[in-house]
Amino acid sequence: MNDTVLEAEHLTAGYGDAIVLEDVSLALPRAGLALLGRNGAGKSTLIAALLGLARQRAGTVRFGSHEITRWSPLRRARAGIAWVPQERAIFPSLSVTENLTVVGRAGPWTLERVHELFPRLAERRRHRGGQLSGGEQQMLAIGRALMLNPKLLLLDEPFEGLAPIVIDELEDAIRRLADEGVAILLAEQHVEKALALTARAAVLDRGRLAWQGASGELAGDADRIAALMGFAVAEGDMMPADPN
Repeated sequence: MNDTVLEAEHLTAGYGDAIVLEDVSLALPRAGLALLGRNGAGKSTLIAALLGLARQRAGTVRFGSHEITRWSPLRRARAGIAWVPQERAIFPSLSVTENLTVVGRAGPWTLERVHELFPRLAERRRHRGGQLSGGEQQMLAIGRALMLNPKLLLLDEPFEGLAPIVIDELEDAIRRLADEGVAILLAEQHVEKALALTARAAVLDRGRLAWQGASGELAGDADRIAALMGFAVAEGDMMPADPN
């Protein structure tokens, strides 16, 4: 059985006349892909290209047995690709329950299952999205994406700016999603955490693919990580080195 959920070949994309991503080929397995690289490397643009939100200049994208290169973002979402953007983009004036149910589609992920995954959302179900903490908003953004019952979930910097205890909760949730068959693309600055949650990794540098391979292989090679991304080891995790 083919283990590849999504595959991009020679993908070149950007915005307007600007090319940000150039000749990128990668495969995303069911066991997940960590998308790594320093700020500005092209991670968010790659996600946008996979969603059909960036201007694609060349290359192809396949999702399962379908070539989706020319599909609209809506058609890709209906096919089972969901996205949690870096900005979370929840509806601040709607309640937690309304945020979740407004996009709900029939399938195994229901309001009750999202509450089971994130009990805090059940506790805060009557609160408005804008009243939640940053960690709770991230849980809500992930829960809302799950209500679309996706086959593939694209997470763009889900741990950014969150307390360690909240990151631990999100890591547990991502592991559970993987165990239940939801493929994950995890774009993240916390390198060790991203590698621990995925089977494979891809590193972007200035819009090009700099490395691709098994997450475990990269996780055990701090020198390679430093060479690829200029990362420094600090307090048990690898984070981007300060450019200043």
